[in-house]
Amino acid sequence: MKTEANNPAWRILSGTQVKILGVALMAAYYTHKFFSSGINALAPAWLGMIGQAYPALFLFTASEGLFYTHSRKRYVIQLLIGYEIMNLLNVLASSVMLSEIMLFDNAFGTLFFMSVYVILIDRLKEELKEGNRRRIATAVLLLAVPVLISAVSIVFQEFIALLTRGLSITSLSILMVAILAVPNLFLVDGGIAMVGLGVIFYCARNWRFVQIAVIVSLSIASFAIGDGWRWMMVFAAVPIFLYNGKRGAEIKHFFYIYYPALVYALYFLAWFLPKLGH
Repeated sequence: MKTEANNPAWRILSGTQVKILGVALMAAYYTHKFFSSGINALAPAWLGMIGQAYPALFLFTASEGLFYTHSRKRYVIQLLIGYEIMNLLNVLASSVMLSEIMLFDNAFGTLFFMSVYVILIDRLKEELKEGNRRRIATAVLLLAVPVLISAVSIVFQEFIALLTRGLSITSLSILMVAILAVPNLFLVDGGIAMVGLGVIFYCARNWRFVQIAVIVSLSIASFAIGDGWRWMMVFAAVPIFLYNGKRGAEIKHFFYIYYPALVYALYFLAWFLPKLGH
């Protein structure tokens, strides 16, 4: 079933509306994350539960964005820049505030790898059409490059960790920024599973039932292995099911500003509020 053809009347959500819902659920997720333990245990559990749907919704809208964008190269570069900036700010915030909660959140890395793999898979499709075996082999090998770089990076990080015991916080922070400068497929938010989900969203954009089936399957797997509330991402299937295939009002660069602003504002509050009691 095509996503943009013969849309029933009950498919009422545009891409922008799905994204706005994702924004609200993201706020719920991070509010619970930063205010659910210790003296900051103010957020009700249901915020964390409903917030589990936000990553799937953003991956879905990002996959649609990749389809509509005029320049995938610029799209990927923007995500990489967002990743690098947030990586730097994460280390600075964690080092300066010395909070009990270390900041590693950086969804830009997940979206970056998703976009890279979408581009590589589309290239492989084109080469398969052309039938040039050498080009096909090259396209297949390129799919393995992010995996190999990430694996080498993890080994390097473990080696560096052994050599840097006893360093000052400042030195460790600088070293952490340098190590995390290269996005790692295994360490991005949600890991390979979320990257794969985003790629499937794109590849199956004309088959809504496949997209929903994958969300349901991941949710069942998360529940089976006892992965906390992660299984509640299944509720992302509802707005995706109601998506009508239309972009809606364009809100360029909103995510690039809103996401880090939300994370750091809530992180700062979680660090600052307990100090008011002293």
